[in-house]
Order: sequence, then structure tokens, then C-alpha cells
Amino acid sequence: MATRARFRSILVGCLLAVLMGGAVAACSGGGGSIPPVVVPDREVEAGTVRVAEETTKQAEEEAAKPAEEETARWATEEAARRAEEETARRAAEEAAKRAEEEAARRAEEAAARRAAEDAAKRAADEAARRAAQEAARRAAEEEGRKRETAISDRALVRASSAPRGLVFHASYFAPDVAGGHWLRIPSPGHRFDGHYHIVDRVSDWSDSSNAIKWPSLVLEMLPSSTDLPHGMAVAYTKSTGDGVDLDYAAYGWWAILPTRWVTPRLIASSSGLSLGTRTPSADMPGADTEVTATWRGRATGVGVGGSSRWVLAGDVELNATLRGAKPGKVNGKITNTRAASVDTNLRDTGKAGNWYTVVLESTAVNGGAYSGNASVLSDLPEGFAGPRFPDSYAGWYTGMFYGSGAAETAGKGYLFESTLNYGSDNAVVFGFGARK
Repeated sequence: MATRARFRSILVGCLLAVLMGGAVAACSGGGGSIPPVVVPDREVEAGTVRVAEETTKQAEEEAAKPAEEETARWATEEAARRAEEETARRAAEEAAKRAEEEAARRAEEAAARRAAEDAAKRAADEAARRAAQEAARRAAEEEGRKRETAISDRALVRASSAPRGLVFHASYFAPDVAGGHWLRIPSPGHRFDGHYHIVDRVSDWSDSSNAIKWPSLVLEMLPSSTDLPHGMAVAYTKSTGDGVDLDYAAYGWWAILPTRWVTPRLIASSSGLSLGTRTPSADMPGADTEVTATWRGRATGVGVGGSSRWVLAGDVELNATLRGAKPGKVNGKITNTRAASVDTNLRDTGKAGNWYTVVLESTAVNGGAYSGNASVLSDLPEGFAGPRFPDSYAGWYTGMFYGSGAAETAGKGYLFESTLNYGSDNAVVFGFGARK
């Protein structure tokens, strides 16, 4: 056994020698030596190749091992890096989502806040508008109360007059603070001179569907200041016909209702009414540069023709050139006039038709007041009804400007046959009011 072991040792040494130096080598080992061994070249070559292959394989494996380890390490690092990137991406997306949600929430809050602010602003604006309207309404009511009080404080205001009064020379009309109105007819020595307290209203006269009898009509049957029982009717209005009332003026007419002592035809040239808060001369427009303007409104009247009484209503238009306190000019007309026949108590008889166009001829304006001649156009309109005027008649009108800056005007007038015969001739009195 010892010999074999020694032999193997020697053989291995020889093989190493062959590998290192040649095909044949002297081998010795231990305490002795063996004879030279001749190894065939092919076998040596094949063994050498195998050893080389093994060695190469081992070397390759040994060399590949760090590369594999490096690859594994790189792969691990790459996976870790990608994981970190994915985590960071997801975190960024989550942060962006939260940021978007927060931005949307803040936007919703801002929109809700703006909507609330807008609603509050609208509510405040609406409240302010209503407060302003209420203040304006109260101011208008207060202004109206002051105007009425100013009129009432003067007891009775001169409302109508005529230079050629046939029965009465002047009349005065004013609201009564206790209700109703006062009408004064100062005609000394005549039975109808006195103060009339007008309190009763006739409802159908204020019916807007009746274009002729639209003023409010008030009646007093037994005036307390005269011993002659009779009736008194007053038509009084502030309407301009377009749904808007005058603020500073009023107009109309009055008439005595007939009794056995009073002819059904009795009428006075002073029975047209107009009154109000007059425009001061210093407040008349056109002081620096003359002003031309138009005032439009309505006219109402009462008259006699033949054996009938008539009430009338139409549109009035006045054109004026004003120069402040200096003299100006004014003219106008009453058109689209309708006439309705009434009985002795001024109740409708059902007969109605078209009436004349009344011309308010050009005249001077002085200190805000004017007066001039009135006439009718000779051509009778189709469907004519009412008092007729031949060639010989007298016509007159007078008026004033009322309110701030001559905002309104009102006046009265008459048309009478010159030969006035209480039994047959025609007569009409009227009042008018208009605003600029």
C-alpha cells in the first residue's frame, strides 16, 4: 500500500513535470527515483486539453462569478431604484390629487363665498332700492300734503275769473282740511253769492271708461249760505289723460243745477276752474336762452245748446316760447273733443258725438301767466253733437304755469254767443291742465 501511494505521488509529479516542461521527465520522489516514463504525445495532448478545458472552465466560472454577483447586485439596485421611483411617482400623484382636490375645494368655497357675497349685495341693493322708493313715495306724499296744506291755509284760492262775467265775476275753490272742498262765489246782491261746501261724489263721473265724464263730479244740493234751494256741481281733476296726474295744478268747472227759480240754461263765464302752486317769475325757464316746449294734457267743460246741457272732454296741447321773466309766447288747441248730452241734473241721456276743435290763439306770457282769445274751427266734424257757434261769438282763455321750472300749466276759458239770449243761445265753459 505504501508503495502504491508513493507511486501515485511520483506519477502526479511526473504529470506536472510534463505539463511544465515536456513529454518525458525524470521523476523522483520520496527517498528514491523511478526510471523515465515515456508518455505518448496524443494522450499527453488529450489530457492536457482536458486539463486546460477544466482549468479554463473553472477560470471562466471563477471569472463569471463576480460578473453574476455584479449583475445580481445591479438588478437588485435597479429594482430598488424602480421601486423608489414608483413609490415617489405614486406619492407625487397622490400629492397632486390631494392638491387638485384642495384646489377644487377652495374654488368651490370661493365660488360659494362669491355667490353669497353677490346674493348679499343684490339683497342690499334691492333693500336700498326699496328704501329709496319708499323714501321717494313718502317725500311725494309729504310734498303733496304740503301743497294741499298750503292751498288750504289760504282758505280759498281764486280758481276762475272772467273779464266779461255774465252772472258771476269770480270764484274760489280749495280743499277743506276737514274733508271735501269749498267753493266760493262772490257775487254781492245775487242769490247765488256764498260759500258752498262740496262733499258728495258721483261715482259714475269718475269712471275712466267714459272718456267724456271722466273727472270726479261732486254735488251739493242745499248750500247753507243762501236761502234759495238749488244744486251745485263741481268737476275737479288733476289727470293729464295718460295715467299720470298733475303734481302742482288742478282744473275743471262748476255749474248751478236748475230749479224753478233758475233757468236750465244758466251758466257763468267764470265757472271754469284752474288752480295750483304757481311758478315764480324767477323760476321761469329761458332766462339765459329762450326755451320752446310743449305741454300736453286734458280739458273738460260744460255747456248749453238749444234746450240741452252738455259735458265735454278732449285733449289739450300748448306750445310756448319762454324767456324767463321777459315776455314770452303761448298758443294751443283742444282736439278730439267729445260732447255728451245730460239732463238738468247732469245725468247722461245717451246722446253723444264729436265736437269742435278749439283754438287757443297766440298770446303773450308775462310773469308765468297768459290770457288770450279762444275760437272754434268752422268745419264741423263728422258725427257732430253739442252746442253750436255761428260767426258771432266771444271766446277767451287764461292760464298760468305751475310747479318747478314751469313743469305744468292749467287754465280755463269760455265760448259764448255775443248776443247771449238765455232762452236760446249757446255757451261753453272749460278748464284744462297739462304737463311738459
